Amino acid sequence: MFDLFYIMVLAKTFELIVYKAKEANVLDVVSAVIHAFLSIFFVPTFYVNSLIFLKELTMNQEAWNSEEDYPAGYALNGWFNIDILYWLGIEEDTEYYKDNIKQYTR
Repeated sequence: MFDLFYIMVLAKTFELIVYKAKEANVLDVVSAVIHAFLSIFFVPTFYVNSLIFLKELTMNQEAWNSEEDYPAGYALNGWFNIDILYWLGIEEDTEYYKDNIKQYTR
């Protein structure tokens, strides 16, 4: 919920600074300063809450033990791989790299 509120504050700050800067009255200037301060002040909280949210995506909320949980590196009911190496096309098997090194060092 905090993340949604924080994104709304960022959007309002952007609107006040970019679009309403030409017709700046005192209330808009004060509001822009307050929104900009809150946007900067709550960055660490937003970061931590985002990490917690992403961690919770990788866990099955109805699992009673580790066997019922999602496989390691998967989220959203086990069908979405969140491993960045997978998306970059990097092989995770160490034997693959050992075989390539042996082949090219002969």
